[in-house]
Amino acid sequence: MILIVLLIEMVEVSVEDGLQPNTHFLHAKDGHTYYLNKVVKGGRLSLECMFYRRKGRPCRGRASVGANGLDFKLKKIHNHAPDHNLIHQRRLRSAILLRCRSGDPSMLRVIYDEERRRLKTPRVAAANIPFVTLRPAMQRARQSTLPRIPKTLTDLDVILRDDKYCFLTKTLDGQDCIYAGATGNEAEKTRCLIFMSERMLKYLARVKTIFSDATFCVVPTDLNGAQVWNLVTLRRHTTIGIGSIIMQSKSTECYRAAIKGIKHLLPSFNPQTIMCDYESSQQKAWALEFPNAERYGCLFHASKAILKKAKEKGLIPYIENNQHVDLAVRCLCALPLLPRNCIVDGLLQVSEAAFRKGLWSVMESLFKYVFKTWLSASRLPIFSVYECKDRTTNCCESYNYSLQTEVKTTHPNIFALISALVRLEDNTVQLLHVLSPGGNPRRKRKASVLVNDSRIRGLSEDLNEGNITRYKFLRQASRRMQGLYNDMLGPLKDN
Repeated sequence: MILIVLLIEMVEVSVEDGLQPNTHFLHAKDGHTYYLNKVVKGGRLSLECMFYRRKGRPCRGRASVGANGLDFKLKKIHNHAPDHNLIHQRRLRSAILLRCRSGDPSMLRVIYDEERRRLKTPRVAAANIPFVTLRPAMQRARQSTLPRIPKTLTDLDVILRDDKYCFLTKTLDGQDCIYAGATGNEAEKTRCLIFMSERMLKYLARVKTIFSDATFCVVPTDLNGAQVWNLVTLRRHTTIGIGSIIMQSKSTECYRAAIKGIKHLLPSFNPQTIMCDYESSQQKAWALEFPNAERYGCLFHASKAILKKAKEKGLIPYIENNQHVDLAVRCLCALPLLPRNCIVDGLLQVSEAAFRKGLWSVMESLFKYVFKTWLSASRLPIFSVYECKDRTTNCCESYNYSLQTEVKTTHPNIFALISALVRLEDNTVQLLHVLSPGGNPRRKRKASVLVNDSRIRGLSEDLNEGNITRYKFLRQASRRMQGLYNDMLGPLKDN
């Protein structure tokens, strides 16, 4: 009770939190630091030097102060000089250990630097307790609250279902929980852990178009997970992260287990349009679980793969120095913009144009690659993005980048990943509150993007009406994706 009063009233002596929970120390105006010894007659507080009981060379310095924090008196002289930096050191150490005990899974170095800057600790004071010195204490403080790092997804599921550790997945506003449960079987390598809050599940019930993509660099170390699969949608060109799933493998059955888990949580989940990359196991899983949904591949991934193959075939020098080769490769990258039933004929017209220019010997292998790989029976139905409102899964790439930024390192421990997912969920809920009344949380789309979309729509109308040939459509539409083409081609030239 006395310490609580001192916290409010002391003038010549300040009361600070100790290194252990519910402990305190006092810093006096003489620059020395004390512990409370006892309350003496008359209500004065007897203080003893912090180093009074130090082994080796103890300090017998003593002082007293009135209960109101005034009338400080030194009773016994100290055997060491005052240290005005000690209070800053203790404040920094106390704040760092408190944060480690709070369950914050950020990297220890990040915690140290952020607290040092937040408290504006003098550099001289911080130099006396560098990170390498404090790290063992930080590790012990963290271990006192966090469970042992799990080795399997099943072990993690047990931890997250334990009420003792519910703080790990509680949303930042305390109104929800991001852990929805586990599905699949570990023995069959189909185990999946679903991280999706109840409010995002409710939002998913209204979603008609779903985008999906996996990321690997945030998969926790020492956990038998293969990837983190993210589900995303768009609302007025704003990325809305629905949830993330840690998957044990990348097999079709594991994808199906994840989707079935979501359908169990939300029986009304029934997307009309699905867009993802061309990974066969992912595409097959979506097709089996939602056979009536329209499925599309990603224009960006297809174009990138074609350009990468062009590099393997040694065509980069030709692209740089021969405008006809450059045009032919651009047209190949633009093939997904054609209607599905026109793509094969479009490829034939591009190859005929290359033959007339005497380029068949240079480009024959690339044409064969496109025909065998992208116009196969399994790829052709999802290759076309004709008249799609969104032609790429860039929204997934944006969400993946946000997740990587929140995690702050590659292959973090599982609790750092969960903390990042909690923060992203909070960001998403805030975005929805901005969007709901008609607000716009992001900057307007670039004029060039709007113009290109308008031009491609106009070219599509002309193609439908028979005003232009498929080859002319590809030539002109490929110019509308020139920026994307150059962005993908640039790194290939550099390498």
